[in-house]
Amino acid sequence: LISILIGMVVGALIIIIVGAANPSLGLNSAWEGIRLVFGGLFSTGRDAAGTLTFGFNSTNLGNMLFRATPLILTGLSVAVAFKTGLFNIGAPGQYLMGTAATLILALTIPTETVPAPLVWLIAFLGGMLAGALWGCIPGLVKAFLNINEVLACIMTNWIAANLVTWIFDISNLKNVVENTKSGYIYKTTFNHVATSKMG
Repeated sequence: LISILIGMVVGALIIIIVGAANPSLGLNSAWEGIRLVFGGLFSTGRDAAGTLTFGFNSTNLGNMLFRATPLILTGLSVAVAFKTGLFNIGAPGQYLMGTAATLILALTIPTETVPAPLVWLIAFLGGMLAGALWGCIPGLVKAFLNINEVLACIMTNWIAANLVTWIFDISNLKNVVENTKSGYIYKTTFNHVATSKMG
């Protein structure tokens, strides 16, 4: 909590300095920036006069949970390993492999033949298994070859990042229908997989 607070205070100071140094922004813009840093989760936009308004914002709350959940779970996985005396710096690679497996399973199993709740369960368990198996690699080289787990984890992180990029680059899961955008993973509407929409 202290490190988060320090980061927010340093960020606020940078915003003030940038606002004060730039005449087109000014201190009023800096103050609005600071309010958004500390209370952006509750920002509801601007009123007719252009003043920032705050209140309950379900979209911001959903986006926060969407972005925070993987970070929290990945942080917990590192904490569990740390409690056992191991330093797991390979969590990003394990997260990437788990995410890739989850996406591939969720986007390729047709819900016309497999019930959607079962697809969710299969994707969830498949992602867990993929992340766990990827985490086994540094553990195995540590146990059998006595290779430092920090170095092994860092290398597997980079291998995972490039492998996941390559897998999706060669797959048929890329959206090439909307050719005005750069390639990204298919929207579920293109492959008839019924996934929930939560706003």
